[in-house]
Amino acid sequence: MNLKFLNPFFLPLLSLEILIIILYLIKPKRLRLKVPSLLLWERLLKEEPIGRWFKKLPKNLILLLQILTVMFIILFLSKPVLSFEGIAGRPVIFVLDSSASMTAKDISPSRFERAKTEIINFSKKIHNKASLIIVKDKPQLLISSGKNTEIEKVLKDEKPFLGEGNLNYAISYVENLFPKESCDIHIFTDGTEKLDIPKNSQNNYFIHIIGKGGKNLAILDGRVFQKNEEVSQIFLKIGNFSNNSEEIPITVKNDGKNLFRTKIHLQQKEIKTLTFETPILKGKIEASIDMKDDLPEDNIAYFYVPDFSPKILIITMGNPFLEKAVRAIPGAKVEIRRDIVKIDFKNYDFFIFDGLIPYLKIPGKFLFIGAYPGMDPNKIEKVGKVKILSWEDHPILRFVQLYGTQIDNAYVFKDEKLKTIIYSTKGPVGYYLKEENMEGVILSFDLLSTSWIYHDSFPLFIYNLIKYMLSYDPQRQVQENLNFTGFYEDPQDKRVYAINLFSEKESKIEPQIGSQEVISSKEKPKEKSYISLDLSYIFLFLALIAIFFEMLLYMGGRIYT
Repeated sequence: MNLKFLNPFFLPLLSLEILIIILYLIKPKRLRLKVPSLLLWERLLKEEPIGRWFKKLPKNLILLLQILTVMFIILFLSKPVLSFEGIAGRPVIFVLDSSASMTAKDISPSRFERAKTEIINFSKKIHNKASLIIVKDKPQLLISSGKNTEIEKVLKDEKPFLGEGNLNYAISYVENLFPKESCDIHIFTDGTEKLDIPKNSQNNYFIHIIGKGGKNLAILDGRVFQKNEEVSQIFLKIGNFSNNSEEIPITVKNDGKNLFRTKIHLQQKEIKTLTFETPILKGKIEASIDMKDDLPEDNIAYFYVPDFSPKILIITMGNPFLEKAVRAIPGAKVEIRRDIVKIDFKNYDFFIFDGLIPYLKIPGKFLFIGAYPGMDPNKIEKVGKVKILSWEDHPILRFVQLYGTQIDNAYVFKDEKLKTIIYSTKGPVGYYLKEENMEGVILSFDLLSTSWIYHDSFPLFIYNLIKYMLSYDPQRQVQENLNFTGFYEDPQDKRVYAINLFSEKESKIEPQIGSQEVISSKEKPKEKSYISLDLSYIFLFLALIAIFFEMLLYMGGRIYT
């Protein structure tokens, strides 16, 4: 324990107390005089009982109060601080898991709300620097080395993240947050994710498990595919994460109308993939588990099937293989022209220029065969007969078999803007081009001079190309900027997306780890610190009390001598 003064230059003023005592001693005493009568003094001598009580007090009590008042005021001005030696408190970092499984209601009101309450209560018991990290798809630092009083205010409006979290990524983030300090890291989670805590960490880890398990039935994945022009297939992956076998009712809707209902039986911890066939589906599709459980967020799956009916313009001198491949695309509206005169290109979604190439660039999606607009003749090399050797792993070339395809007359385009996607024995022969207002594929050979058109991979290539250019994948998982499940229309491209959780890790709500304390294997010496107590305001308070009693004595007892 150590007492020090922040303003010690006020301490010499304590000598004023000696001056007060001297003034008290040299003050002249009252004279005694004989008078003929006391009649004039009787009223003054009649005092209240309280006055008589004050007379019984020692005559020098006011002097004592005056000395104490001056001493307290001087001590207040000198700022005394009392310090206690102790062990330094480590900085505290709170890590809050906010992933979808934390919304489980096996404890009331939910795991996430209970974890928030426990962090707030814990923070009120500490006086060290406190940091707060909330874990969503990536960790977010909400408070850095702040006061513990800030935590309740920040946590008040925090909502859970309805997607898949990543606590181990958060641990790596925490390890690098304060690399020069040893911290106490408190992780509040439901224990559904096994934690990879570094063995050589300088920090101490404390794991707080929120939740006790529970009943959960989940749709873990799903898709809607078009089997043919008349039939759609629905794939659903269902999991039973309860401790009992369950008879699970499932309802499928299309644009709010019931398509069908069915039931499946799942043993405990069993996962099963189901396939259903229905008439062709378009629009919004919902599949739901019609049972109550502890995690309702994974009980509904959302799918969206956009209407795919592209308007395709083919400009060619005549290519029946190309025309047949395009017409085979379900829903496609095809128009064939033999020239490029008086064409309103705004009326079409996709263009195929087979040998007839426009002089100027046309905005849109395209396939150029043999050449492309704006090409530089100095950057063209004729390579003649070639065979295709390989191709890039691109969605346009998915399931397309090109190896060994013979091309009788090919060219190599040496344009830096072109990205090669098909390679031959003498150089690239297929390119991908994407500019500000146009995107598509360029083939540097005539289709009729190749054996490719006689194989199934050619119509597949045409289908992949148009599907890739004109359609989109409407399935999305929950993200930070899309923290919900359901349907979402993008305000920019006006496309509709289906947002789902689809996470087996989050649907397994039973804790995989228990509460534990993980201590660093590297022992560090304890650091000394001092807890300081400011006594100045205590002395100010005492001075005010002394002044109050001095006034009370003087006014009540009239004994000032």
